[in-house]
Amino acid sequence: MSSPDIFEANIAFPGTTNPVHVRICRYVPEDMTQQRSIALASAAMQLARVGMDVVLGRTSADRLAKAANAVIVRKLDTMSLLYRSYLQRRPGLMRRVRATVTEAVGVEAFVRSADHMEMSVHLRVAGNDYWSSVVFDRAGGRWMCTELDLG
Repeated sequence: MSSPDIFEANIAFPGTTNPVHVRICRYVPEDMTQQRSIALASAAMQLARVGMDVVLGRTSADRLAKAANAVIVRKLDTMSLLYRSYLQRRPGLMRRVRATVTEAVGVEAFVRSADHMEMSVHLRVAGNDYWSSVVFDRAGGRWMCTELDLG
């Protein structure tokens, strides 16, 4: 069995202070080009940032409707309601969280097959670090986010 192909890149991404470090592992390099895997890693960064903004109450979960399945949209909407309730009891924290941007710091990505890619996106909000799991699956020639979790 051959070793996986691992490559790294730093991506300048709108809304981030510094380039985002991306590390991609392709188990079978022929499954996906470097360009496609970087494009999906960039999409994962964007979805993770929007997902965090949904949870923080900064934007609507509907912004994810075209890129993510309905289960993800509902889950993030529910997380947002719970977190907003938590923040309402902590006004100082609410002001601090709402006043800062969600910044992508890095991405670890794994191309599992020609139709499946898993990523872990490192986010920073108000000086706190968070991780998001993002999974893309291709069906009918279209890539769709099938998992988006934040923690």
